Amino acid sequence: MIDPENNEVAGFGRDMKARMINKLSQKGKKKRIIGQAELYPAIVARRLWKHKIKGRDVIHFFDNDAARYALVKGTSPCLESAWLVQSFWTNESETDSRSWIARVPSRSNIADGPSRGDRTECEEIFPHINWLEWTDAQEDYDAKAWLI
Repeated sequence: MIDPENNEVAGFGRDMKARMINKLSQKGKKKRIIGQAELYPAIVARRLWKHKIKGRDVIHFFDNDAARYALVKGTSPCLESAWLVQSFWTNESETDSRSWIARVPSRSNIADGPSRGDRTECEEIFPHINWLEWTDAQEDYDAKAWLI
C-alpha cells in the first residue's frame, strides 16, 4: 500500500496456510487455486488498511486475469472465486471506497515477491516500508467462517 497523502508505504506477505488451501481446493480435489490465491490477498489488504481506504479511491493491481475479470464482473463461475469476490465487494461497500481493478504484468508486480515470502525488492525500493502481519489465526478464522 502506498498512501499518496502521506507517502506511507506498507506491505504484507506470507504463504497461505493449510486450512485456507484446503478450503479453496475443495479439500484437495482442485489442483489449481491460482485465481483464488490472487483474490484472497486483495481481501486481506482491504482488511489491513480498512481505516486507510475508507471513503477513498483505491487502485488494485492484479497479474492474474481470472482474478481481475472476476472482480470486474462481480462474480465467477468458480464457487470459491465467487465467494472471495463477494467478500471483496462487501468490504468495498463497508468502507465506502471506490476501487479500480487494473492489470499489471507479473514481472512488474511489486507484490509478487512478498506473496512468495521474498521482501527483498520491496525493501530495496522502499527502505522504510512498514510490514504488517496477517496471522494464522486470522486466516483460520476466514477459512472457518466462509461457508463454501
